Amino acid sequence: MKCHGIISSSYTVFIFVISSLTITLCAVDSLQLNFDNRVRIQPSPLIGGPDWLPVHCKVVVDDSYVFDFIPLNAASPETLQKLISLQAVPATVRTRQKNHKREAQETEHQNSENKSDNEEVKKIYIERADQFCKEYDRDLHLINNNCWSFAFDLIQYISR
Repeated sequence: MKCHGIISSSYTVFIFVISSLTITLCAVDSLQLNFDNRVRIQPSPLIGGPDWLPVHCKVVVDDSYVFDFIPLNAASPETLQKLISLQAVPATVRTRQKNHKREAQETEHQNSENKSDNEEVKKIYIERADQFCKEYDRDLHLINNNCWSFAFDLIQYISR
């Protein structure tokens, strides 16, 4: 009888996790529409996690800069144990610039005024994102300060 309770409990947790992921991914799709594709959330697997489970998220600004919030020692057993037991761990904000070869070809045909307007908006968004990242709390906690809360806070900050 005990085994049946564990299986039932595990099944309930599994259904909850799958439902949460589905709702989150739907919210991400609608969020991308709200920001006209200049700012979007990109789901991805956890560091060391399976590719088929994109529960981590990154913020992509103007298809050229990527920002995300990760534990300092993401694959460490100690870090995983602390996170699972709902303790905070030291974290860092990563900022990366993507390669622009394809974009350069696409924007070659734009008129110079439109191109300069786009560059100004991009510059403002990147400056705001950099400022936000410098000031962001460096303690990652699964409940209240994680990659998703970072992403939504960053998007809200740069779109003000």
